[in-house]
Amino acid sequence: MVRKATREIDTAIRTVRDSQPVEPWWESWKVEVPEYDADGVVVKRFEITPEQAAFDQLRAALNPQRPNRATQPGTYTNLTVDGTLWMTDTPAEVVDLFGVDTAMRDSVGGSMLIVGLGLGLVLHRAITHRDIGWIDVVEREGRVIDAVADHYYSLAAEHEVGLRIHQADIHEWKPPPLAYWDLGWFDIWADIDMDDRAEVKKLRDRYRRRLGWFGAWAQWERNQQARRIRTKRGFY
Repeated sequence: MVRKATREIDTAIRTVRDSQPVEPWWESWKVEVPEYDADGVVVKRFEITPEQAAFDQLRAALNPQRPNRATQPGTYTNLTVDGTLWMTDTPAEVVDLFGVDTAMRDSVGGSMLIVGLGLGLVLHRAITHRDIGWIDVVEREGRVIDAVADHYYSLAAEHEVGLRIHQADIHEWKPPPLAYWDLGWFDIWADIDMDDRAEVKKLRDRYRRRLGWFGAWAQWERNQQARRIRTKRGFY
């Protein structure tokens, strides 16, 4: 009986193990931008150890507002500008992009406006996994464009995706007459601050007739901050 139970347990373990994805979900989000260091802009690989990941996961679990913002051990890429961290491709940041990823999945072959290039997480995903047909990117910082644009132009050509990167402030940029995109993703904020909701609304109002779908980074969190303040239930 003991041997039979042991075999059954071993079989169950193998079944669960074999049913798991070949690679963790976040691996497909990792960018492949070459390392770069010039004019205050640095693109660099870095390691997260299992010990660092375990500590980060514990800290996230204790945060009732953002328990999903935890990372995993592995090799990742970050972007810093003038010594300030702008972006990484860790799971903790990728979870903020699930909404736009779902919208891209439902718009295969469509067109997309991405505002805020950064490290290019959404752009990478749109090109390599979501088969978006045409993408316009608006990025204010020319040094960031210098750091990553060549890589993404090559990647887009490889996947037969139309791509144009514009250096401009989105509030001042004048899109081509009659331009329309199936999707619009706006990610130009460094922090989650409910005061940015006014700017999000301004951008949404300005581009609403040019977009089939509008999304902005951390908009749900901004609204939750405002709700917690309004209801006096605390906020972070």
